[in-house]
Amino acid sequence: ALEYYQKCLHIENAIADSSGMAGSYSNIGVIYNELGDYSTALNYQRKSLHIRRALLDSSGTAISNNNIGGIYEKQGNFSKALEYYRKALHLAVEIGSKRKIALYSQDIGNVYLLSGEFKEAIEHLKKSLYLAEEIGASSVISRIYSSLSRVYFEKKEYSQAMLYGEKAYKTAVEIDHKELIREASEILSKIFAEKGSYKKAYEYYKEFKRQSDSLINENNIKVITALEFEYKYEQEKEHTRAEQERTNALKEHQLNRQKMIRNSFIIGFGLTLLLMLVVMRSSSQRRKANKVLREQKLIIEDTNNELKEALKLVNEQKDQITDSINYASRIQSAALPKTEFLNNILSSYFVL
Repeated sequence: ALEYYQKCLHIENAIADSSGMAGSYSNIGVIYNELGDYSTALNYQRKSLHIRRALLDSSGTAISNNNIGGIYEKQGNFSKALEYYRKALHLAVEIGSKRKIALYSQDIGNVYLLSGEFKEAIEHLKKSLYLAEEIGASSVISRIYSSLSRVYFEKKEYSQAMLYGEKAYKTAVEIDHKELIREASEILSKIFAEKGSYKKAYEYYKEFKRQSDSLINENNIKVITALEFEYKYEQEKEHTRAEQERTNALKEHQLNRQKMIRNSFIIGFGLTLLLMLVVMRSSSQRRKANKVLREQKLIIEDTNNELKEALKLVNEQKDQITDSINYASRIQSAALPKTEFLNNILSSYFVL
């Protein structure tokens, strides 16, 4: 059963079936409770309770509270048991479930019985009996009869104890419920022994032992089977854990590889972008330099043109001056007598 519920839980978790998970947690908790592992049982029941509360599942929450109360009862922590049994009963009343009210009232009555508070025990057990009879829940009725029989036995009211004990035994036999037959036989054996009816006490004691042995054998088979399942489950869990570790390692490797590719891309892209910026800046600076050179070339060309124009003007002025000088020289030459003529005239007046 444990292996089955663990597999169910695994599937329910995979498909996100919260309600199913709550049920599996609860059932696993019940098994661990039967095995006497109360700490683990509480852990699973609390997980179930947490989910059922989140789902606003009043019926399921009542069941989980009642299961937790049962674990505390087995541990002898009666105050905590009553706390959770009362929570369960409160929810049962809210949803109007007579069967749950009967069961949870009986559980509260049993805790009062165990703690020696007989008045409260009888009050809750009779309330439970009334509802159980109303809905015809024979197994619940038989168990309540046995509980009432124990209460009156503890109070040493043996007639009342025998009355409820015999009713419990008769009802259990009618439905052939071994556990309930065992419970009724045990209390009847004690009652008849106290009353001095040792033959009847012995007969019920033999019935008690016979049913106990039968239940012990059944329980032993269940325990052995449960242990086998638990061992197989642990092996399977270990195998699953190893597989999960390998899967995680592979995923981590893939993630690291993806990170490396991503980082390489980012670095490459960054370097490319940087190179583009450098090239663009260099190109911009080159364009600016070319622009300056073009402007300087234009200035130089303009200056050269101006110089050429000035030189042309100078040459023109030079030519004009030269022409003027030549013209003046020709006029002078025409106006003055020739040198030979002057020499001839002057030589007649000047004797050296």
